[in-house]
Amino acid sequence: GLALAGRKLEVQGKEAVLQIATEIEGHPDNVAPAMYGGIQLGIFSEEENRWATERLPLPHGLIFVMFIPESVGKTEELRKVVPKQVSLTDAVYNMSRLAWFINALNTGKVENFREGLGDRLHQPYRAAAVHKHLNPMMKAAYEAGAHGAYLSGSGPVVMAITSGGAGDYFTQAQEHSPDIKVARAMSKV
Repeated sequence: GLALAGRKLEVQGKEAVLQIATEIEGHPDNVAPAMYGGIQLGIFSEEENRWATERLPLPHGLIFVMFIPESVGKTEELRKVVPKQVSLTDAVYNMSRLAWFINALNTGKVENFREGLGDRLHQPYRAAAVHKHLNPMMKAAYEAGAHGAYLSGSGPVVMAITSGGAGDYFTQAQEHSPDIKVARAMSKV
């Protein structure tokens, strides 16, 4: 992206590009996965005075189903619907859910994804104000067998996580594939 944007960068490797791109973006949430792949955790390291990221392991056979609605809002506008202050109870709820989800990824316990993806800090507010499709879409995904479902970033994309992907995906019977069941259920919303 940075190279394609016509910027001349004096950098040595991906790490330098990560620093520049993250400074522009304000966080590594999109930049790090785009550069390194997979699910990335990112922080600004106060000790090293730089952005740092680490890749999380993914259990084998996960399939991510993505629903992209026709309407897309501006991130700046979507940030306005999220409260500037949250209760300690909601902050602890989200912190514990994040830890639960990371543990589920590390141990391969996909049955823990649903609770691990629980959220009280942004999804309820964005669902009520802008993304009316979110809750019905997540409900449909779970009823069709998804292990997890969530609003991707500030939306409008809804992601669902299924498993069962193995071998040659294109030769598997599509009607029995968990991801196809989830995608069909989500598309009916």
